[in-house]
Amino acid sequence: MGLNIKIDKKIKTAFLIGAAVTFAAGILYLSGAMEMLEYKSQDFFFNLRGERTVSSKVKVICMGDESINDKAMGRWPWRRRYHAILLNILSKYKPAMVMYDVLFTEKSDYAEDDQILAEQLPKAKIYFPMFSIVDKGLP
Repeated sequence: MGLNIKIDKKIKTAFLIGAAVTFAAGILYLSGAMEMLEYKSQDFFFNLRGERTVSSKVKVICMGDESINDKAMGRWPWRRRYHAILLNILSKYKPAMVMYDVLFTEKSDYAEDDQILAEQLPKAKIYFPMFSIVDKGLP
């Protein structure tokens, strides 16, 4: 006795449309077109929102090429002692928070500098960026 399943034409059509849309979205994603669409939509909504005035209380201190290439500081990455000195100076102004956009990804050659930096951190509300590496071999 065979199983005879009768599929309604509307269900078949809906399934085929869903499969086609999923396939098209996958192609757009793999081609990078979705990323471009995301950027364009972000631009649209930021333009729609309009420009916002940044509070005069917000200060940006940049460590750009000029300071990184300064011979007095040495090669990049700078010793962590220098970061501790900078954070110490900043903490004297009692900022509400400090977003310190520096990644300490390499082992320090000076263990005592790590300790100096670690002692400086509790003195101010300092937030660091986070970086993670996804290893496909790990669960």
